[in-house]
Amino acid sequence: MRSINDNDAPGAGDPSLKITLLEHELEQAQLENVRLRQSLLEPPYSQLRTVMRRYPQVARTAIKALNVATGTGRINFHRRALGRLQFPRDLRIMETSGLFDADWYTANYPDVSLSGMDPLHHYTLVGAARGWDPGPRFSTDFYLEHNPDVSRGTNALLHFLRHGRARGSRIAPSTVEHRWLMLTLEERFPNLRPLRVYASASAPKRISMVTDSINSGSLFGGVGTALIFATLLARRMDRPLRIITRAELPTPANCRTVLEANGIPWEGDVDFVFASRDRSDGRLVDVAEGDLFVTTSWWTTWATRESIDPANIIYLVQEDERRFYPEGDDSIRCAEILEDPRITCIVNSQPLFEYLFAGDAAHRRAPTWFEPAFPAFAIPREASASGKRNFIFYARPKNLRNLYYLGLEAIAGAIESGHFDPAEWEFFFIGRDLQPVALPGGIRPTTIENLGWHEYQRLLRRMDLGLSLMASPHSSYPPLDLAAAGAAVVTNTFGPYKRSLDQYSANIICADPDLPSLVTGIGQGVALARDGARRKANHRNSRFLTDWNAVFAPICDQLASAQSATRA
Repeated sequence: MRSINDNDAPGAGDPSLKITLLEHELEQAQLENVRLRQSLLEPPYSQLRTVMRRYPQVARTAIKALNVATGTGRINFHRRALGRLQFPRDLRIMETSGLFDADWYTANYPDVSLSGMDPLHHYTLVGAARGWDPGPRFSTDFYLEHNPDVSRGTNALLHFLRHGRARGSRIAPSTVEHRWLMLTLEERFPNLRPLRVYASASAPKRISMVTDSINSGSLFGGVGTALIFATLLARRMDRPLRIITRAELPTPANCRTVLEANGIPWEGDVDFVFASRDRSDGRLVDVAEGDLFVTTSWWTTWATRESIDPANIIYLVQEDERRFYPEGDDSIRCAEILEDPRITCIVNSQPLFEYLFAGDAAHRRAPTWFEPAFPAFAIPREASASGKRNFIFYARPKNLRNLYYLGLEAIAGAIESGHFDPAEWEFFFIGRDLQPVALPGGIRPTTIENLGWHEYQRLLRRMDLGLSLMASPHSSYPPLDLAAAGAAVVTNTFGPYKRSLDQYSANIICADPDLPSLVTGIGQGVALARDGARRKANHRNSRFLTDWNAVFAPICDQLASAQSATRA
């Protein structure tokens, strides 16, 4: 074997490679040692076994004398000898049992081929101690679970053949293939890994909200609404509130910011838990009987449903999440969640509710809907810092439903058509994953990401016109946020479900999602933004709700009554 220090060896200077090679050499040396011991020691042990069986009394006396001479416990000679004497018999018992399958064992554990050992010897010396299954008909985990007197590291197959079968212990097929499938699915769908929970008889009944994150960049729109709802539901039912995040550590200060900005007093009575979807980091979540879980997406609903009675899940539906993906595995799983009659669905806005649950798609658990509130509606606007009019584009290139590239074309078309005068307008792009943009006329928009809640609201109060697209029956929050802040805004229609948003404000212009229609819509938006008197009148006459307590009170009452009826 060449030295690992050879200068021409690939990566010779890499310490991690040296360690890997040394570990490999050590493993090979250990295996060779085992083979040598077997070949050298088995013949004399076989002869010694014959003598011990023929003269048992003499053997026992000799063993006692050896223990006295060597020090009992220091060299436990007879136990080592007997263990070695039994090795060939152990192999024969397992080999003839029909439960060890050499081909299956080698195919499912690649280390066997790499070791160069006989599969049965490998299982006996290595695999059994690691808890590996000897064949498709025997699950080591099942046997150890149902025989708690057998410790981990024991050769479970041999224990069954020698003791378990005689006392009636049950066995079950191997789950190695199933485990492989589960690991494959977890790698493809990490968001769906089950929420890890345990039952607690001493914990109070709680309202738990499950979401990916409550960091500054994730609180706008849906997550903020869910936080408000979960807080009001917990207070209505007089239960503690717990916020469970799965992707990032929670930031409690953000929770307080959202509640106070929406007119809900902060009482500091919230427990925060990071139950990472990464199993190595995830904290176990204690659950009491009757706990309710508010979920914020189809994937957090799925993960919670794996561990919690679906009847105790309240899924806050704030988008047709099937449209997040092309037709495939994700959209099918999302549809499964929407169609589960055991889950209570509460839908953000009547148009989305009618799109998802009208007619044949009606939900058997009678879902309900709400219209969102905008407490900042009455806050006065702020003056532009540059003295120009301000245009903002809700830009998310990696979220396909936001039609980023169609929006870019429409803005460029509006500039080239003369709707926008670069000397009159300042351009802003807000969103995530943004790159520098060059528009006609030498315009380079200011890009904005990761604003805090208050900074976001102040920015909107300086805007005169916005463009926000969403290929969805739901309006999405940015058009409503902009209109509530006093800006004119252009968005797209969506079939018969979103032809107009006049029910909120006449300052929202809906155009069909094609380039000519959007360019025309932006032209109408520019004219409305310039007409300060009409825009102010439209804003004053808008029909935005402003009190979240009033929005959610009927739903919280309904859920509290349902829980009381269930307990009764």
